[in-house]
Amino acid sequence: MQRWRGLEATPGDLGRTVVTVGMYDGVHRGHQTLIGAAVARARERGHTVTERTFSVEEWRQGVADGTVTETFACGTAAVITPVGEVKARTGDFTVGDGEPGPLTMQLRAHLLDVQHGRVADTHGWLHRVAPAS
Repeated sequence: MQRWRGLEATPGDLGRTVVTVGMYDGVHRGHQTLIGAAVARARERGHTVTERTFSVEEWRQGVADGTVTETFACGTAAVITPVGEVKARTGDFTVGDGEPGPLTMQLRAHLLDVQHGRVADTHGWLHRVAPAS
């Protein structure tokens, strides 16, 4: 995985790119696995994947100039959740048209299918927990 700090540090010739935010500093293993699952699935679908750390203002600018077209948050309880609107101290903004993006929804659907056993877990993401005796 390629890493850059800030949007301005990222090469401009990557084309459509899937971006994960953060460097996994202090992120627990469950989040690392979920982010890794989203990254792996995006790669399987032929997308270039990068990891970037950027501020809300850089995010806002990327939305304004069209370099950021969809955004999602992920967590172990939320799986992948589309972000259509951002509420910030420096002012609110809408990502894309405010609706979930197609790639976000494809990634979400796939991860839910894995979790619910509708498709095979080919990456070993799931860990079965035995019921209490």
